[in-house]
Amino acid sequence: MAPERRRSAGMSRGRQADYLFELGCEELPADTVIRAQRLWQGRAAELLDERRLEHESVQCFATPRRLGLCIRALAGVQSEQVQERRGPSLEKAYDAEGAPTPALLGFARSAGVEDLHQLRRVETPKGVWLYADIRRPGRPAAQLLPEIIAVLLREVAQGRTMRWSGAESFVRPVRWVVSVYGSRLLPLRLFGVEAGRRTRGHRVHGSRALSVNAGNYLEKLREGGGVVADFDARQKIIRRQIAGIAKKLQLTPYDDAALLDEITALCEWPVAIQGEFPKEYLKVPAEVLIASMQQHQKYIALKKRGRLANRFIAISNLKSLDAAEVVAGNERVLRPRLADARFFYEKDLERDLDSYGDELAKVNFHPRLGSLADKTERLAAWVDLLGRLLGTAVEADDIAEAERAARLCKADLLSHLVGEFPQLQGYAGSVYARVQGHSEAVCSAIAHQYCHEYRHKLEDVAKNKDRYRPAALLLSLADKLDNIVGLLAAGEKASGSRDPFALRRDAQAVWGICQNLPLAYSDLLEEKSLRAIYKDTPLDIDDGVRGEIRSLLRQPIESWHREQRPDDADLNADWVLESDQPQEIRMRMQMLKFAGQTKSLKALYAPWEAARKRTANILRGSKNIQWSDKLSAPEKPGKSLIKTLRKTAKNIEREKRRAPGLDKKNLGDFLKRFEDLNQSVEQYFDAVLINDGDPELRRARLSLIKQVNAQYEQLTDFSQAAAPPPPAKKTAAKRRQPRA
Repeated sequence: MAPERRRSAGMSRGRQADYLFELGCEELPADTVIRAQRLWQGRAAELLDERRLEHESVQCFATPRRLGLCIRALAGVQSEQVQERRGPSLEKAYDAEGAPTPALLGFARSAGVEDLHQLRRVETPKGVWLYADIRRPGRPAAQLLPEIIAVLLREVAQGRTMRWSGAESFVRPVRWVVSVYGSRLLPLRLFGVEAGRRTRGHRVHGSRALSVNAGNYLEKLREGGGVVADFDARQKIIRRQIAGIAKKLQLTPYDDAALLDEITALCEWPVAIQGEFPKEYLKVPAEVLIASMQQHQKYIALKKRGRLANRFIAISNLKSLDAAEVVAGNERVLRPRLADARFFYEKDLERDLDSYGDELAKVNFHPRLGSLADKTERLAAWVDLLGRLLGTAVEADDIAEAERAARLCKADLLSHLVGEFPQLQGYAGSVYARVQGHSEAVCSAIAHQYCHEYRHKLEDVAKNKDRYRPAALLLSLADKLDNIVGLLAAGEKASGSRDPFALRRDAQAVWGICQNLPLAYSDLLEEKSLRAIYKDTPLDIDDGVRGEIRSLLRQPIESWHREQRPDDADLNADWVLESDQPQEIRMRMQMLKFAGQTKSLKALYAPWEAARKRTANILRGSKNIQWSDKLSAPEKPGKSLIKTLRKTAKNIEREKRRAPGLDKKNLGDFLKRFEDLNQSVEQYFDAVLINDGDPELRRARLSLIKQVNAQYEQLTDFSQAAAPPPPAKKTAAKRRQPRA
């Protein structure tokens, strides 16, 4: 990553030089190295700016044995601070004879101003006031850098420290410190170690001490110390070596960014080697073997045409004189790991997923939400609710499969395999379900229950078909809704940087899933339904709790809206958020974007939006109305509006049946269907007083306007037009009745 340039224009920098800091330690945990790499560059620049230390750029270094940073063109002294202080008004500063008053003299004395002519006169709406500019000289960088470094070290440690001598503590024992400003040593003492100019190289390839500064640090360490200190450069070397071996073997590596970061954090001089394991282990599911290789050994698994091969790549932290012995050693330690994984897998196959019910009842999910068994029952209830809300948009068989998966999906949490490899939860259950003869829909739903990556784009659906199976979507959505509703109602709020249950992530996933299903948030949070689902808990899901839930669910939508909204002021982007159905929200935004792309579409959109907005505004001010579903109007403009409305509705439905949704090509056709209605709405408002003094007449006119407005609002609702016809199966007629 290119370091960010930071320079304050118009300020004298005084003496400038590059500063190098390095903290040498015993081998640091990989997560500490990764955290320093991600945190320090931006954070160091922030701390420098806060202390007015001008600089050009910051670059950080992180390896298992060293954390460091280089600050380019660092000013030797803080920039001068000028503080403006207001004194008395001119009227109170001088007496009638023009002599300074005690108020003025006291202000000048407190501001350190000896010559009153140095005070500025500033005109304000309340008169002329005197101001003093108080100049505070900057502190030397040598005094401020220890403060900055202390903050960086404290934040990267995150409380996970150990003591090895004295009163101070850090993640691992500190062995040396380098602190060089330009060509001279900058005094610094950390963890009982005095800073010097000398660093240490690789334990094997370059153990001798090296005198360094910011200008030669990377080169000297690499050539004389056997260390690639730059994290990104080290990772590029690893990627290149992996690609070279894979190409030679005609295989493809399994891509795992987190594993690659961890491997990079575990070495200073990476050397890739290849190995193999007995083919007999390939009878075990690939993900199980990959988990074993990655978690225990940090090996990169390889595949051929999508299937796991019995080859792997390991990254060593040195170049051995006997490469064959190193390969043999890596193969030797892997075999028992794979044998353990196979044992866990085969042991789990001895039990059916159904048999874990009693044990799930003994595992607590949350003190106020009961056990894992209770959670599975709530998931089944959520699936049932979703099925009723979706109606014919999803088949009864898919709902039944999702409910079956809901009751099985948490069983693998008690399996031997997930106990050893927690990252396999969901996947392990799907494998066991498949072996035990459950349908592919059930297996897919179990596998994807924890998924958070959902899109609305057709190409993503095509690439991840299993993830978007109806049963899989229903169970995944049910799981996330239960987390959000249950945990928020139990008092586990997501606030500020604190979100221990990752509820914001769940809300983001709900937004993604609901873009593929015709569901409204208001229906999901209906009070009666929630009380039925959580009837066996002590939770009270009142209006306040439901408001918190709704607010959390809307956060990702509002964030997306800010990113996507068009800049054109003529396009009413706020209208997009007036819906609470994610599928419709996305369609509305799409419509706005298309409408702004050409003059012809914008010309069709403007009268459509004017009529929609006019009807919406008058309805917004109408409360306590007993709406009538019957369209009636005694006056001629009203009769004309009803006739035009019915004609438009038929034309729009016909257009929707031909189109799966709005796009740039068909938007014009849809908007043209509204031209007569736009004109009729305008004529009606000009001819008729909607809020008439006669209550019955007012009710009839508002009811008519409500149905007209619904026609506009529903332009982007394709849920009914796109829904498949009810299946001609007996199961469709046997849809269960709503739960009591």
